[in-house]
Amino acid sequence: MFPDSEESIHNPQSEEQLSASSDLSKPGRVIDERYEILSFLGRGGMANVYLANHLILNRAVALKVLRQNLQEDKLAIERFRREAIALSGLDHPNIIKIFGFGVFENLPYFAMEYFEGMSLEQLLKKELRLPRERALPLFNQMLDALSHAHEHGVIHRDLKPSNVLLTGPANDELKLVDFGIAKLLNVAEGQKLTGTGHVLGTAAYMSPEQCQGRALDARSDLYSAACLMFEMLDGRAPFEGETALATMSKHLSDTPRKSEFLNDELGAVIISALAKEPEKRPQSASEFKYVLNEAKSNLKLHGTKATTQDRAASLRKVILAGVFVFIAISIVVLLPRIQRIQADKTAKSSREYENNDNEERRLENSIHKIEKVTRNSTSSSLADSYDALALQYLDHGKAELAESCYQHAVSMYERILSTCNDEDRVTIQSELAKTLLHMSGCCCELGKHNEASKCALQAYAIGKRLGRESNAYRESLQRLAEVCYVRERYAEAAKYEIERISIDEKLGSKDYDNSALTSDVLSKIRLKQGHFSEAETLAKRAIELREQLGGDHLADLCGSLDYLALAHANQGKFVEAEVEAIKALKVREDHSRKDDRYIAIQLDNLSTVYKLEKKYSKAESAARRSLEIREKKQPKAPLDLAFSLNRLAELLMLQERDKEAQPLMARAFEIEDKLIPTEPECARTRHCYINLLRHLKRDSEADSLSSSKSSKDIAGK
Repeated sequence: MFPDSEESIHNPQSEEQLSASSDLSKPGRVIDERYEILSFLGRGGMANVYLANHLILNRAVALKVLRQNLQEDKLAIERFRREAIALSGLDHPNIIKIFGFGVFENLPYFAMEYFEGMSLEQLLKKELRLPRERALPLFNQMLDALSHAHEHGVIHRDLKPSNVLLTGPANDELKLVDFGIAKLLNVAEGQKLTGTGHVLGTAAYMSPEQCQGRALDARSDLYSAACLMFEMLDGRAPFEGETALATMSKHLSDTPRKSEFLNDELGAVIISALAKEPEKRPQSASEFKYVLNEAKSNLKLHGTKATTQDRAASLRKVILAGVFVFIAISIVVLLPRIQRIQADKTAKSSREYENNDNEERRLENSIHKIEKVTRNSTSSSLADSYDALALQYLDHGKAELAESCYQHAVSMYERILSTCNDEDRVTIQSELAKTLLHMSGCCCELGKHNEASKCALQAYAIGKRLGRESNAYRESLQRLAEVCYVRERYAEAAKYEIERISIDEKLGSKDYDNSALTSDVLSKIRLKQGHFSEAETLAKRAIELREQLGGDHLADLCGSLDYLALAHANQGKFVEAEVEAIKALKVREDHSRKDDRYIAIQLDNLSTVYKLEKKYSKAESAARRSLEIREKKQPKAPLDLAFSLNRLAELLMLQERDKEAQPLMARAFEIEDKLIPTEPECARTRHCYINLLRHLKRDSEADSLSSSKSSKDIAGK
């Protein structure tokens, strides 16, 4: 099920209505060689939705297609595109998933997850209000979804009952839809849709700042979520006016109406999230969830306190007898029970392994299916499918299989190039370059920097043929700069980045965000080259540009502040450096979760500033916080973990605590020797670890390590 607005899509229209609204309504119609239309599901204010079969992945999807009467409406197309972009960057069990985006017969479309269920709006019309034991799990799921979206820079802006979908056997699994898109004004829907200037949303659930058309952040969504929670428990929204304008006025000036269902501690938490000033609300979705559940726990505790006191004396008498009974039962029961638990754990592990194996097999079968279809085919859409499968493999942590998919896609594009006409050649070359750049990034993730460099150079050669102004050429320059930076070839990295700047200037680009990013990259390179004054100038320019952009770009300010802090610290300007590094960390914490990997990066940079300032205790504290975060992320970012282990070991050695440093550096070397054994970074760790072992009088281990074949190879290099 998939609503687009206030209308539910599971009420089919007549055949006459279908043919009038879309040419895609006939079952069996195939869209872009991928999606076979099965049936019409419904229609909203902006799009028609169809049940379709993904021919490559063999799964049911909901195909959302912009309505034909809006195909010339640039604003509608832009909102539709933004929704697809927002959803494509999110992957959470409580957020609807997107599988692909395209344009068919001048109509934009995207394919989404399909499931059976109903909207929260339909449920509330049926049941009026929900009991707490049913509503609270839904609150938690909603806040989990918002937390994930906010961490990825997406603000919903239109939370309302029709955008909250419920599925599962008891309609107890929640899904959010319509992320990152403001609805078009539809007069027939009365006050529920508003659209004046930049004030877009649904009046009953809009935050005060949204009503005023001001800049929004994640706290606006929390206000809207609190409105939903109020309505779920009470049956009516907290603010109701005769018109949309009257309702918005109440959001700005009135207090929420009194409700007998929200007159306790739990209700007080929801009311606090309806504060007019964002600073007085919970500051994140995770904080909102925490205080809600704390209130729930307190209610349970207070509700049972009197009973516990009344029965305390009786319980004390029973406890002693219970202990003896428990010991007797344990002798007879405990050992067999432990054995059963162990057997259950073994069976569970086996099932998990089987599930993972089945998922891998399903993806492999998809590849075999593609290979069978493409044996005599030159369709570029099938090459695109390899890209889609590669992304799925990356999502499952299978970067090696993703690399294989990219290799297939590259081979297919090369085969198509050998037979295509001149008109299609430029398009295919551009797609080939894009796939090569994706493959380069995948190889970097695997630590295969040689292969990453080769892919980037191939894309660079294609871009050169397409022209210096082409996107393929400019993006390949950026990728080459990144690969060279990772391989510590800083002069080459700077050369590629400077060339990209010259092209942008020649084209007269006014993209301030891109200019700020370029200044950041060059500042980072100049720091590695020891050109601290130039790095300082570049970082200041990036900060100035990002502050002009404001809004969501403030999160990107952290990197610029870090580079400026490091430039100042390396020039002995420690007071400025410390202020800038702490400010960068605060900005990042305001835009990320406490365990986010980007917080770890900010802590690393703060640790570096303290280290240069020789404040080793403070540097160690920041490094330990970074390591704690990365320990949680180890399966996805082992090289980041190795960096944190090395950093902390180095700081301990500077404080002459070599015994504490040894196990940390041993772990770091083990990770790097497995993933990047031929890279300079691993060679440095090996060298430091050998010296540390000698300093600890563990010469036999040091000799064994230094005489290994890989060590000699690297030393020769």
